[in-house]
Amino acid sequence: MASSRPPTYPFSPPTLDERIFFADAIAIVRTISVEPSVLTLQLAAGQPHYSPVVQSRYEVIEYLKGEGDSEVVVDAKNILVTYSSVEHALQTAENKATAQLSELGGGGAVVFFTHIEHNPDFVLDTSLKASETEWRKHNAQTGLFSTGQGVGSASTAFSAASGSAAVVENEAFSIDELRERIEAMESLLREGEGIEGWEYCITLRFIQENYLRARNSPSVFDVEPSPSGLPAGSIIDEFDTTSSRQWFTGVHEHLFHYGAYEITTTRPIPAGDYEVQSHFQKSEWMPCDYVPPPDTWRYNFESAEDSLHEAFFDPVDIGEAVGADGESGVLQPEWFESEEGETVIERIAWSEGQVEMELSPATDLNDHRMDFIALDGSVSLRLAFDYAVALSDDADVATFTWGVCDQPWEEGDLLMLRIAEGIPDDGVASTNDPECLAEQGAASMPEPTPTPTP
Repeated sequence: MASSRPPTYPFSPPTLDERIFFADAIAIVRTISVEPSVLTLQLAAGQPHYSPVVQSRYEVIEYLKGEGDSEVVVDAKNILVTYSSVEHALQTAENKATAQLSELGGGGAVVFFTHIEHNPDFVLDTSLKASETEWRKHNAQTGLFSTGQGVGSASTAFSAASGSAAVVENEAFSIDELRERIEAMESLLREGEGIEGWEYCITLRFIQENYLRARNSPSVFDVEPSPSGLPAGSIIDEFDTTSSRQWFTGVHEHLFHYGAYEITTTRPIPAGDYEVQSHFQKSEWMPCDYVPPPDTWRYNFESAEDSLHEAFFDPVDIGEAVGADGESGVLQPEWFESEEGETVIERIAWSEGQVEMELSPATDLNDHRMDFIALDGSVSLRLAFDYAVALSDDADVATFTWGVCDQPWEEGDLLMLRIAEGIPDDGVASTNDPECLAEQGAASMPEPTPTPTP
């Protein structure tokens, strides 16, 4: 009946599958006797302490897993429970024995045995139920489930405690179901025959799943905020890990790289909140390919005080132009709030020596600039709204135009757009350059005019 698997130390009430896996033997039994006794513990210094013990003797009707004698003796004890008085310990043991006999009556039971050599002090919690009685938690040493009646047919239900700290809530099973679950567990172990570390991997899987239930909620981690627009490869989080594999999933996974000890950005990221699902797999989980449910990591990027709007800008070819609009490329988010209300960027594109930007509705952006930030965090193009030609149509759509001789971006670029207040002293890139426009064969542009106020 010995098992090579290490014992489990449950973080939370074990499931039926966990009981099956960690049990050295599972048997249908009838109670022969239940006797109280006391275990004397000699401490390193001072007087001895006494721990209550309940010794149960069972007649085995059938072994469902493992094998053993026709009679089995189980000493239920927990050496963390001690008393300074032998009388007090014995009275506690007598109370437990009386309660166990009362609950079991003369009925049959299913017992999940774990050898004392595997876990001398703590095994699985014992839970008892007799017919028409309340559930209660019993002491540790075996998992014990009873109907309070004869074993009866294969469909006789053996139920676990509802609301008890000892078992999973509403756990119940019949002999037929228990046989099926035992066979399924044996089949799971056979799947890994010849695979080194398979059984140990299954062991760790059950322990991890037990721990996750104890945690009772998925982990959500809010990382310290970072500035927006950081260069690609910027470190935004550092940690220690013993995992062999780590990866992200989710709608924002492409924005971050999961390294061995750090998280880095893959591109400049606009202000906002971003969320990813974080997966990890330890090397000892790989033989059975176990991956626990992911945690959620949330990243926040904060813009500078002078920033009005930030967005991803991934241009593509749009006919003869190169840029992004609501249907082509990436321009996200396309709307922002100003003093005049919500404004939508309908389109940004370069064509024939000009950059055009369409806003709906027309919005006053005097004394503002628009920066295009490259992967290395530098400003590859800066356009001042004060130097743009701004026209509005009858639909209240404003078109801002700048003369930009050299094509500033191409399909496949990953840029960040930032509209911010103020025009720095380092000037404005190539706006309304007549020589440039002549070289491009473009018509002369009108003189810059102030942006109209809607």
